[in-house]
Amino acid sequence: MFNKRFFPLFYTKFMIFINIIYKYLFLVILFFSISVFECYSQNSFSEESFFNDLYSFNLNSAYKKLNGLDNKADFQSVMLAKAYYFSFLNDIESTKTNEDSSVFFSKNLTNIILKKNKLSGNEYFNIIAAQAVLFKFEINKGNYFSAFINFLKTDEYMEFILKNSEKNDKYKFVSGLYFYYAWLAKSDYPALYPILMFYPQGNRTKGLEILAVTSKSKNIFVRTQSRYFLARINRRDEKKYEESKKYFLLLIDEFPENILWRYEFAECLKYFGKFDEMEIQKKTCIQLITRNKQLTVSQKKIISDKIKNL
Repeated sequence: MFNKRFFPLFYTKFMIFINIIYKYLFLVILFFSISVFECYSQNSFSEESFFNDLYSFNLNSAYKKLNGLDNKADFQSVMLAKAYYFSFLNDIESTKTNEDSSVFFSKNLTNIILKKNKLSGNEYFNIIAAQAVLFKFEINKGNYFSAFINFLKTDEYMEFILKNSEKNDKYKFVSGLYFYYAWLAKSDYPALYPILMFYPQGNRTKGLEILAVTSKSKNIFVRTQSRYFLARINRRDEKKYEESKKYFLLLIDEFPENILWRYEFAECLKYFGKFDEMEIQKKTCIQLITRNKQLTVSQKKIISDKIKNL
């Protein structure tokens, strides 16, 4: 028969036992949730983390963040990142392997998107960005006409971005580049005028104003690329030293380990006759090359020779 005097003691011990189990169960669930989250985080693409490493010249670290992500939901972003990664390597050391790899990922991404009946917001940007990589290689080879012709094949996607440029910073950045370079192309490449007349008119002032806005974007890619283009535009096209210097310094302040941008800044200083400042940047570049453990011997030699010959 049940002992009534025993019941309060039994109940108390039972509740203590349940409470302990509950707490431990909660900890187990919490630990499992954290583990799953960490696992997910390690297997998803982080644009911020990747470009921070790439722009900081942590090249091996940047590429490791792309491994094993080809079949993930954001595989388009990974393909685009790989295209930019090998393009960046090619800027350091121009090789057939680097160019072919960058072109491979750019073309594959373009073909994947072109096969789709309906595009999402990111895909409009992705196809334009992929074509921009191909455009760059054509320009570097001096194939200006074919570069513009191929790029204009994406006219419907560009039109969408121009009409929706206020929706996000990536669209805004692309529209800024379009307005400036469409204006520049009309004056520098008159043969393209019959083609460009069917597209939105270029606008130098509007293009520069938009890029100035996107140079303050919270998105690392948009912010950095806007500053880079403004630095180059103001040096090569606008011939404005103070403006060019302003954007080169913004790049260097955020990514002090980036040797390429310091080298280009040194080129800018030389162009405008600022030789003492140029020597300071050259010296810093050599120091950065020496202490960077992720550059190959070949890459170090190529960059060092460029700097010494400046």
